[in-house]
Amino acid sequence: MSVKSRVLLILAAIFVGLLLFLSATSRFLLQPAFEMIERRDVQHHLEQAISHMHNEMLVMKRSLNDWSTWDDTYRFSATGNKRYVSANFLPETFVALDLNFIVVLDRHGKTLYAGGYDLDAQREVTVPPSLLAEMARSGSPINRLNDFSNQGIAGIVSMPDGALVIAARPILKNNGIGPVNGTFLWGRYLNDIAIYRMEHMIKMPVAVRWYFDKALPPDFLQARLKSANGEPFPVVPTAAGYLGAYGVLNDVYGKPAFIFRTEAPKSITNQGKLTIDYFLILFTAVAGTFIAVTMALLNRQILSPLSALSKSVRNLSLEGGAPVGVPVRGSREIAALAESVNAMLAKIGEETKRRRDTEKGLLRQEKMASLGTLSAGVTHEILNPLNIIGTDVQLMQMDRHPPEVMERLDAIMRQIQRATKIVNALRVFAHPHKPENRLVDLHGLTDRTLLLLEHDLQLDNIMIERNFAFGVPLVWADEDKLAQVFLNILNNARDALRGRPDGKVTITTNATAGKVSVSFADNGPGIPPDMIAKVFDPFFTTKEPGKGTGLGLSIASSLIEEMGGKMTVGGACGSGAVFMLELPAGVPRDGGKDPGKPGVT
Repeated sequence: MSVKSRVLLILAAIFVGLLLFLSATSRFLLQPAFEMIERRDVQHHLEQAISHMHNEMLVMKRSLNDWSTWDDTYRFSATGNKRYVSANFLPETFVALDLNFIVVLDRHGKTLYAGGYDLDAQREVTVPPSLLAEMARSGSPINRLNDFSNQGIAGIVSMPDGALVIAARPILKNNGIGPVNGTFLWGRYLNDIAIYRMEHMIKMPVAVRWYFDKALPPDFLQARLKSANGEPFPVVPTAAGYLGAYGVLNDVYGKPAFIFRTEAPKSITNQGKLTIDYFLILFTAVAGTFIAVTMALLNRQILSPLSALSKSVRNLSLEGGAPVGVPVRGSREIAALAESVNAMLAKIGEETKRRRDTEKGLLRQEKMASLGTLSAGVTHEILNPLNIIGTDVQLMQMDRHPPEVMERLDAIMRQIQRATKIVNALRVFAHPHKPENRLVDLHGLTDRTLLLLEHDLQLDNIMIERNFAFGVPLVWADEDKLAQVFLNILNNARDALRGRPDGKVTITTNATAGKVSVSFADNGPGIPPDMIAKVFDPFFTTKEPGKGTGLGLSIASSLIEEMGGKMTVGGACGSGAVFMLELPAGVPRDGGKDPGKPGVT
């Protein structure tokens, strides 16, 4: 399969995968979210409808309080004065209070007045006997209003001719005290006008059905079952494209009496589905256009030039013993690849020459062996004048000179230090020798090494903290090489801490199980985790070009291993580096005395 076909197949697979992912996401996440919003919206309107009904009951009950605690009503319930009836229970009263029935009972439950009015036909009607029977029934809540502390009741009762919203209060004096002299009741049918007012308030259609109606529609039956199972406001699909929320309203006995339903079209769900469909169509169009444009650009900029380059490589021929290069054309990356191929071909052409030079290289190696002996003496002769010059320069730096002179002295000192490092490295690699191990006082060697660097550390404002353990035994090591390792570690720490106002190096010693360890911990920037494994590789350095040879730590690690020890590095990036040395212990210190100098300098 060609590269072009593979790229097209990969892009198509990515497109199909994204389309399937978006479709699944919209189906299982977005669409249910829209449906949940729809359900909560219709449930909210149902709660508003039921709340409206409870508010009407509460208003009726509060309005009745003005009549039930009126002295005239109190006297009427005691005497049955007809003037009270003719003066107060007029048709205008029923219309103003929006009532269908008014009933007054005396303290013994006898009916003093029972009047009704048809608000639609605007004519007087009789009170249904079923209502009077309900009031007279011994188990009725209305018959329990004989306590003056009773605040009355408000609710719904089911009558043969419909649902009736009632409010009843005990008849008391103006100051609200007893004894109770009877019962005052108002009633209003829950008719189409009341439902219309409810619909007008919540801006949604409302339907009311008797809870135990045997001819309930299927959606009401399903809602009644869910409500009986503990679901407070079940939501059930009604007609096609509509959603209904249902709520049960209890009667004055606290038993289910009626089922309310608010119904709304699935506009949010349908709009959500339509939005998702539009988005998927738009995504398909955009993704298809993107794939087409991407393929065209890839074919023009990469695939065609790459195919031409591949063809040129396959058609390579030899002329004069060396392969002929491929043409360099196409985009910058393809041209770079062609140049790399030509460079590789050029290296292949040089292989013959390199093989001819092998014999010369073997001869050079023999000469280098002799040169190693010579370089050891030369480095010694170079280091002496370098040390003398360095000492003189340091003494001159301690005197006062013009700024330009001090800058030149600093530059000279840096070059002397660089030359010294390079010569030391060359001396170790040019003329290696076996370590001359002997018993070494680790603390004393540390102090002598710090004395050599004391001036440089003070110039860079670096503090040395000695954390020497008591009774550390002497170590079995080459003192000169161990000092060289200490100098290398301390110089690296100095480079890492240069310019920091709080630079510090903590030197810690310890002894366990025939081993003596010493660690150098600085509070510098540390070593990145991906570079820790390369720290001891030859020529690896984290310093800027020209400021390190990359040989110091490699030499130090080799020297420690030659002395039978081990050198490791630790620490975290941003919290400083820690170099740890472990050396074989010699003999304990005489008398247990510790020649080290713990403290901070």
